[in-house]
Amino acid sequence: MNLKICLSSFILLGFLSSCSSDSSDDLPEAVIEDPVSSLLVFPENHTECNEGTVVSDTQSKVTFLWNASENTDSYELVLTKVETSEVSNFDVIANSKEISLERGTSYEWYVISKSLESQETAKSETYEFFNAAP
Repeated sequence: MNLKICLSSFILLGFLSSCSSDSSDDLPEAVIEDPVSSLLVFPENHTECNEGTVVSDTQSKVTFLWNASENTDSYELVLTKVETSEVSNFDVIANSKEISLERGTSYEWYVISKSLESQETAKSETYEFFNAAP
């Protein structure tokens, strides 16, 4: 009798374990959305920037502004001084950044959208402007 009970239990356990499935197989895979590129707002492309706060005869503070983009947790603003090709990078969480610039100088800028969930990034258009002289 004990042998029958042990054999029945063994068969029942084997049947139950073969019927179970991994619960992760039943769940749909999470879709990770890549970040979308931002639209630049200010300073505008191919313009003279005469807005901002004058700090001195050689410096002014300009607030860069772009539209928030989808699936984005942070941004990297990339600013290049055209005459020297000097590049400055600014990590930003908001969609604006105030930067001190040399007056009477041409610059190019663009924004890279980044996501914590995706390895992909998205680059905006590149705008060029001239920061007005005194």
